[in-house]
Amino acid sequence: MNLTVNNIEIQYRGKACKKLVDNKDGTHSVLLTQDKWAIVDDSDVDLIKQFNWCYSGGYASVNIRREEKRTPLLMHQLLLNTGFGSGKGGDSVVDHEDGNRLNNQRYNIRATSTHDNNKNRARQTNNKSGTPGVYWHKGSSKWIARIHVNRKDITIGSFVNKDDAINARKKADVQYNFHENHGR
Repeated sequence: MNLTVNNIEIQYRGKACKKLVDNKDGTHSVLLTQDKWAIVDDSDVDLIKQFNWCYSGGYASVNIRREEKRTPLLMHQLLLNTGFGSGKGGDSVVDHEDGNRLNNQRYNIRATSTHDNNKNRARQTNNKSGTPGVYWHKGSSKWIARIHVNRKDITIGSFVNKDDAINARKKADVQYNFHENHGR
């Protein structure tokens, strides 16, 4: 099968989707490898069912041929007609607003810049304050609030009280247009 995505001709020689389940709520679940499931809107089923989707790197993915080279195509990229790979080769990346990389319902995915996508990141697993950009500084015995904007680290302030540091960081999130789900 030949298909045009983002004005680029691609070829797919694989099988069709193994299993689709109608969730009876306007969505379908798509079986991936590793017993994972992606979710899409009913309106996207005819496009999605043409491919045998895999679970790879947390995303729904299928290998296609582009310019005689095998390359991954992510489900959300196909749905929004953006570039290929993990944001490489396209002008935009796709943000899953709720942070669930397998939730490919239209309300949850949006084409955006890498810069703006980074404003909707999950909290790092080693974060001890519960808020991105807020950490304990042993040397000063204070909580530090920082934010990274336009490739620059900005120190918001140092605080005796952790809640004050968190509140300062949340104000900076609003000031610099971070997504409301940032740090979830």
